[in-house]
Amino acid sequence: MTPREAMRACEGCASHSFTYALSVLGVLALVCTPQIAWSQAFESRAPYAFLYDVNSRTVLYTQRANERFEPASMAKTLTTAVVFDGIAQGTFDLETTFPISEDAWRRGGGPSGRAAMFAELGSSVAIADLLRGLTIISGNDAAIALAEGIAGSEEAFAEQMSELAMSYGATNSAFTNSTGQPERGMYTTARDLVVATTALIDSHPNLYAMFAEDQFSWNNITQRNRNPIFNQIAGADGLFAGFSDEAQYGLVGSVIRDGRRVVFALSGVDTPEGRVDEARRLVRYAFEDFRTVRVAEPGEPIAFARTYGGAQRQVGLMAEQGALELLLPREGVDRVRARVVYESPIPTPIAEGQQLGRLLVERDGTIIQETPLVAASQVETGSMVQRARDGFLELVLGWIPPISFAGSF
Repeated sequence: MTPREAMRACEGCASHSFTYALSVLGVLALVCTPQIAWSQAFESRAPYAFLYDVNSRTVLYTQRANERFEPASMAKTLTTAVVFDGIAQGTFDLETTFPISEDAWRRGGGPSGRAAMFAELGSSVAIADLLRGLTIISGNDAAIALAEGIAGSEEAFAEQMSELAMSYGATNSAFTNSTGQPERGMYTTARDLVVATTALIDSHPNLYAMFAEDQFSWNNITQRNRNPIFNQIAGADGLFAGFSDEAQYGLVGSVIRDGRRVVFALSGVDTPEGRVDEARRLVRYAFEDFRTVRVAEPGEPIAFARTYGGAQRQVGLMAEQGALELLLPREGVDRVRARVVYESPIPTPIAEGQQLGRLLVERDGTIIQETPLVAASQVETGSMVQRARDGFLELVLGWIPPISFAGSF
């Protein structure tokens, strides 16, 4: 079955109400995806995994993606996001300096024996340098200094991390410190890490570029990028690896090739080498086992929905932005289905470009892609006769509006 035939199999589908609001876009599509693996062509060796194509907003793989685990240093994704957000809002800037407290130095710096930028006790360091110490070498002293400088305490900063995660749609996470050091009440999921990472990259692409810097020097100490997939997987440009005795080895990563970006998170691998190997397998699967299929040109309706009381009895539904493209697996496309959902009846007048519904692409019962649909043309309110006709049909028959896909997919 071709992709177009698979989509036509849903002809006649309609919905009187949405599972969630019409305004759902982008990242929320992956937040709402059920927690089952939709592709049987690939199986991750990581107990927890989530793989997402950012360009097409398509879920590529999911395994126990909503089950909680300790984030370890992957929590620094939210540490970074809070700092980026504050810079974007003008609360502080890259030149603002924060002091290195004894706690930041002793618990996060050289004496800790953990990843550190080796900032000197009592020194003042610019946010730009602290951020590089955080994003390039995962420095715990940098994370603590940023938390204390921004919020006054690491505890208060962790509350900001949790709040920002929630605003991103990462609703199954809680943070109690800026470094990811295991503590009671600290948890996340593979899905939430991907949700937060995608939002961070979307919101702060220029600042995000720090993650891809090869090395960082501070206090006469030069360290290479500590991301274990940096320079190991082509196109890898972030973010953090983590380890704890309970969660084992994990990684939240991003890879971009030829303008296409995928983000993934994994956890529960028993060796650092196995973590890199599994990241490599996920990335290879994302870039080699999927293909992009264009199903509608810009401005081309993919379906027609009935209007209520309109001068025209139907309105075309088209993708909100540009052409409609689907990222589909090279194998098993026969299990892909698509359906259009919209709130019916659609009252008039309708403005061209008004959002009316969504195209949901599913495989094996799992939503893998969601595209907002808008009106392809304006529809004015009809005459009194037309309004009366639709009112009578709704009163007597109930509203069961037909929907038809445009053309043959």
